[in-house]
Amino acid sequence: MEPTGVTRSAIAGEHSPTTDTYRYAARAIEEADYLLVATGAGFSADSSLPVYDDIAAVPAYSRKGLTYSDLCRGSLLDDDPSAFYGFWGQCYNMYQDASPHEGYAILARWFKRLNQRQSSAPLPASGLRHFVYTSNVDGHHRRAGAEEAALLEVHGCLDCWVCNADQPNRTSH
Repeated sequence: MEPTGVTRSAIAGEHSPTTDTYRYAARAIEEADYLLVATGAGFSADSSLPVYDDIAAVPAYSRKGLTYSDLCRGSLLDDDPSAFYGFWGQCYNMYQDASPHEGYAILARWFKRLNQRQSSAPLPASGLRHFVYTSNVDGHHRRAGAEEAALLEVHGCLDCWVCNADQPNRTSH
């Protein structure tokens, strides 16, 4: 279904992206019955947080030959606890010190309007018409007020540590 008042040619590259394309997207969001937002490192970067390899660009890790992938392996805790706690402690501190940028507030406004608007579409079990799927571990969606029922942090969140040694399903926020 086309959003009212804007043609599909707006997204076909036939017009400047600063005009019809943005109007088309805004109208589609405004008229949506449901909204799924997927965010990743680029969204966090707008809060001045480093992304992927940049966060691991620390001379101490380079001297040890550790890459970003190495630092993200759970086995690093056994192999090199100081590198594990150093890396994740640095990440945790950065994420806590940074504030969620204005994009999070914009999403919150969209979600509020969507959930308050009358719709003939069935209401999901969560009672919410929006959902956030993120690969970010910074916790900014949560800090900005995202509802737990509408948030999937696919790689987890540094605000929530999991010990699976003796209690595989135990989490702590």
